Amino acid sequence: MKFIHEYEDCIVGLLVGIVIIGLSDTYFRLPAFPTYVWGAVMVASLLFTIFDLRHTFKELKTHRIVLILLLLNNAIDLVLEAGLAAYLFHVNIPYISYYLNPYFAQAQMLFYIGMFFIASSVLWIIESAFKLRKK
Repeated sequence: MKFIHEYEDCIVGLLVGIVIIGLSDTYFRLPAFPTYVWGAVMVASLLFTIFDLRHTFKELKTHRIVLILLLLNNAIDLVLEAGLAAYLFHVNIPYISYYLNPYFAQAQMLFYIGMFFIASSVLWIIESAFKLRKK
């Protein structure tokens, strides 16, 4: 289970990044599901991020810089996933919805957000591969 855990969050992050880019309808089209289906994808991704945070706090043996980067990445992921889920479900989350909804309405910003998820997942896959290689 330990070997799989290092990569499962990254795979989910890659898929969520692709879905977010697809939500812009600029670069490719997602299947024509109702928006609540894509909102459910964001909620599932949010749960994976929460599980990743729990796992991070269980293993505080990691190098401080890597730990800080992981916590920062998870914080950004949580806010974006919660904001996107609320946006797709047409629910208002104080502060998050107010500040992020204008960005979620722009195709270019959805591309950048999706690329953030993809790039961070690829970086964590590389970091995990080096960590497993050292063992």
